[in-house]
Amino acid sequence: MNNVIKFNEILKLAIEKHKKNNLIEAKDLYERALEINPNAAEVYNNLGMIYKELGDREKALSYIEKAIDINPNIEDAHNILGLIYKDTGEIEKAEAFFNKSIEINAKYVPAYLNLGNLFKSLGEIEKSKKYYQDAININPKYFEAYNNLMDLFERTNQNEKLKEIIVIAESQFKNNPIIKLFYGFYLYKIQKFNEAIENLEKIQFNEKQFNRERLRALILAKCYDKNNDTEKAFFYFKKTNEINYNFKNIDIDKNITLKVIEKRLNFFRNTEIKKWPIFKPEVLEKNPILLIGFPRSGTTLLDTILRNHPSIEVIEEKPIVGNFVISLNKIINENFHNLKNIDEKKIYQMRKVYFENEQKYIGSRDNSKIYIDKMPLNIIHIGEIVRIFPNAKFILSLRHPCDCVISCFMQSFKLNHAMANFLDLKDTANLYDCLMNLWIQYKTNLTVNYLAVKYEDIVLNFDESVRKIFNFLEVPWSDNVYKFYKTAEKRNLISTPSYDQVNKPIYSSSIGKWKNYEKKMSNVIPILNPWIKKFNY
Repeated sequence: MNNVIKFNEILKLAIEKHKKNNLIEAKDLYERALEINPNAAEVYNNLGMIYKELGDREKALSYIEKAIDINPNIEDAHNILGLIYKDTGEIEKAEAFFNKSIEINAKYVPAYLNLGNLFKSLGEIEKSKKYYQDAININPKYFEAYNNLMDLFERTNQNEKLKEIIVIAESQFKNNPIIKLFYGFYLYKIQKFNEAIENLEKIQFNEKQFNRERLRALILAKCYDKNNDTEKAFFYFKKTNEINYNFKNIDIDKNITLKVIEKRLNFFRNTEIKKWPIFKPEVLEKNPILLIGFPRSGTTLLDTILRNHPSIEVIEEKPIVGNFVISLNKIINENFHNLKNIDEKKIYQMRKVYFENEQKYIGSRDNSKIYIDKMPLNIIHIGEIVRIFPNAKFILSLRHPCDCVISCFMQSFKLNHAMANFLDLKDTANLYDCLMNLWIQYKTNLTVNYLAVKYEDIVLNFDESVRKIFNFLEVPWSDNVYKFYKTAEKRNLISTPSYDQVNKPIYSSSIGKWKNYEKKMSNVIPILNPWIKKFNY
């Protein structure tokens, strides 16, 4: 057998393995092919793709760049480079490489799709839409573009545009279950719950499409909940969480967040903390304002209301405090005892770290405005924040503990260590109990400048509740807040599970919703009862 025939046979087998996601076998075969033909640009390109999928960025870059050296006109290679740089947050490079693919081949639709994805991740919705539409115009049978455009319209609550693209997609792809899934989304959003149920009960996805099956179960659960069919609703909420659990990343561990809380509970219960030295006021001129609380306590509603004030900007769920805590841990050698005698130079250094991190998410700072850092679980780090920022302000969002807990269970969060606790009702209640014990401890042993705001008060007594917040923030009243839901309609991607609720006027149906599921909560209500009394519910 001559080398050309042997090379082609190995390459064909490698591509087959690659398509079946047998990455290691495919990699070995590609490498054998290179031994025969060390100048095969396509093989370098495919190896680069495999190493990207295996998470080895350096090898991926090396192989892709070698492919381009041999043949600068491989549009796929430039596209993969774009994906690599998108993953590392190097946006300008990513955009340049996607555009280079299009320059080489104006009809190369994956690059249009990836540009759409890039701008979607940046919240530039119109640009994102344009590139998805470009891909469809070039190839009306390119399903991924339809899928991503439907997702974009669903995520940004553009219901009529969602319906339009569903109709167009159905004309190209008959009886496609993914399109039916989005149609179920649409029917749910326009409150045709029975039709949505009928549509979604007829389809199902296998394990390879577990994410779509999770979404199907979630929307069915919400529809049954709206119809007051609590048995079926709970069944599908439970199924949603089971899918999330079965397919979660192996590194995600719900106990890690509990350990983080426990460490702070053990340290900050020491009443000697009250005697720690207070720092001179000249280093305390600038102070953060944080919006905190248990997830699903109303923080997104508060965010949406507050950002309507002309003097307020809300930074939504960015790792500003997370990065601050990482830096502080290095300075104190992960020992809270070292917080006591931390010197003013390090205080100044840590304050600078916080505001430099904040600046990344603000862009051009307007000194006439105040900036609110909204991340509910930053409540865990009040101890560290107050030590560095004794004049920091905290808006604490509260909601009936049972409503908080059942609502967390009924959401499908992007999983991390903390959110993994919400896959089970009892785990959710235990996390609530631990977190509120920590809050009471902070409040007892530290001087915390805070305002507690009940979700129920916002809903039932809007003006008085919002006025209290503005007084706390030292800003005047603004009638703009009355139309908060109108502004929400114009917002780009909202990163919380409440994205499909914030564009609606205030409604009271979510107050006391837990009572519909009281029997299902019988084993967790005893855990929550002390907090129901503590917060006067």
